[in-house]
Amino acid sequence: MTPNDVSQLVESLCDGNDTAFHTLIQADKTIIPLLAQQFVTRVCGADRARIIEVIWQHRDTATIRFLASALNDEYPEVWKQAIDGLVTIGGDHSLDTLKAFLDQLNTDDARSPWIAEAIDQIESTLQ
Repeated sequence: MTPNDVSQLVESLCDGNDTAFHTLIQADKTIIPLLAQQFVTRVCGADRARIIEVIWQHRDTATIRFLASALNDEYPEVWKQAIDGLVTIGGDHSLDTLKAFLDQLNTDDARSPWIAEAIDQIESTLQ
């Protein structure tokens, strides 16, 4: 899939096209860097959230670092999607990433309870 193809599919995705969503999540993992590039160029938080969802649907542990960076997004739907992705991917790497991020947050940060719950969910699957 070419960068232009991905750009057009992301445009459709952001317009709410479910076919574009399914096409992107069924594509080979080599599409992920192209999606990440689309993510950083998008101003609209809802668009970034949809792209994050597509990325984590690939369930690739190589995306954990990228998902962790999205935890800092100002738009709550983006960081919530990033948390969902880290929980879905799971494992020790996701768990350690979330714990390290939680340690950096103030206790009154809106993300804290979401991340604490995500940590509990991953820990329960590792037991």
